[in-house]
Amino acid sequence: MGENELSWTENNPISPNSPYSASKASGDMIAMSYHRTYGMDIRITHCCNNFGIGQHIEKLIPKSITCANKYGFIDIYGDGTNVREWIHAHDHARGIFKVLQFGNAGEVYNIGSGEELTNNEIASMISTFTGTNAKLNYIEDRKGHDKRYSLNFDKIANLGFKCRRSIRDSKEWDEMVQYYKEYQKA
Repeated sequence: MGENELSWTENNPISPNSPYSASKASGDMIAMSYHRTYGMDIRITHCCNNFGIGQHIEKLIPKSITCANKYGFIDIYGDGTNVREWIHAHDHARGIFKVLQFGNAGEVYNIGSGEELTNNEIASMISTFTGTNAKLNYIEDRKGHDKRYSLNFDKIANLGFKCRRSIRDSKEWDEMVQYYKEYQKA
């Protein structure tokens, strides 16, 4: 998705830019074929980037918190202007449950928050909340890396879904920073 495009709707064609996103798209297509062929109750959800405690250490936020605390720097792909929409993992889970309760078989639902931040903004927040004043280390961008990833989630909002947690909330950052400090000790 280009940086000036509207957020993706459930009706946008799937057009993966990397083998990873192609594998996810093919999974959706296989699942939907079971709905069409055998009438199985298949409901597909697409979600934006998740944040919260317990996330695998290789992901942007946990890795960046860990590097800021341990080394005083954060690796950022490209120039850091890539934009991602962020949702708390608990809100994501609530969205999935909402689709199970009220969604329709054979339909796709985007689960989003509307909270878009650049990777530079995420790194700045990490530097602030870790108290490290971590420096940004720009590294070669990943191949097939989308410039912006943003979802239109009006459809699930019409089912009554609304996020309860925000990536802009300092309490969320305090919780994540503390969790990954403890993770480093283990």
